Amino acid sequence: MIVLDHHIVPSRHRDDSARWLTTMLGLPAPREEGPFAAVDLGGETSLYFAGWDEEVTAQHYAFAVSPDDFDRIVDRLRAEKIDYWADHTLSQPATVRRDHTGNGVYFRSPDGHLLELLTYPCEPVLRQ
Repeated sequence: MIVLDHHIVPSRHRDDSARWLTTMLGLPAPREEGPFAAVDLGGETSLYFAGWDEEVTAQHYAFAVSPDDFDRIVDRLRAEKIDYWADHTLSQPATVRRDHTGNGVYFRSPDGHLLELLTYPCEPVLRQ
């Protein structure tokens, strides 16, 4: 079995970017990991925010969450007046996708990364 341990996230302000994500997703505060601010996603995967990038090329990160967490995060987006969309083309503003495939919403981080929240209609099965 192979498990993703971490991914380095380009950012201009490592601590601010990491703290913003933990606040939006309702995660524990970032921790120091060498020169990085590490955001633990649960399980064995972390995002390491770099903070030395002068220019950031936007990337896409998708987070599978429970339906209850999904609703809490969307409520945070609304409370913070953060733009969000139901689709990856960003053509359905202020809308959440709720259909047979599960729930979905897209929003941008302060560094411009396109973040996706999704739920599954039933719990995903992890392959062993």
